[in-house]
Amino acid sequence: MADATTAWPNMAALWNVTGPDHAETLRSQAIQARESARAIAAWRPLHEAAHPLVDAAANITDVTMTSSLGNGTGAPPAGDLLRHDLTVSAVLCVAYLIVFVVGLLGNSCVVAVVCRCPRMRSATNYFIANLAVADILVVVFCLPATLVSNIFVRE
Repeated sequence: MADATTAWPNMAALWNVTGPDHAETLRSQAIQARESARAIAAWRPLHEAAHPLVDAAANITDVTMTSSLGNGTGAPPAGDLLRHDLTVSAVLCVAYLIVFVVGLLGNSCVVAVVCRCPRMRSATNYFIANLAVADILVVVFCLPATLVSNIFVRE
């Protein structure tokens, strides 16, 4: 019985194929991979656990390839890397930018007020300033990473 790794074609090789005359080659390789995955899924004993790659490939119903898949760089086109369309990604960027600026400025003001005003130097205000510093660190380090993970598809 064939293994799932041998039935699934080398995707890096598929991305490197370019030109309109190679579109049919890409389509035939994708159909061959689908049929191999279906054969593996059909012969798998019922007690074996499902393999996500084999099952996903076996359930492909429409294989349409265009010559735009091969851009000669070895990477998929930029449109395939976005999780949402361009307008949704732009709205996400603007929203995250607003949260970033407001979070940075607001928490910096809290820290500045506690440090500069002698009346504000109480134990409670030091805890509030400590929370503001922690929030600045979250805004600086976690917010951009979250934005990137929400915009781009994980490879």
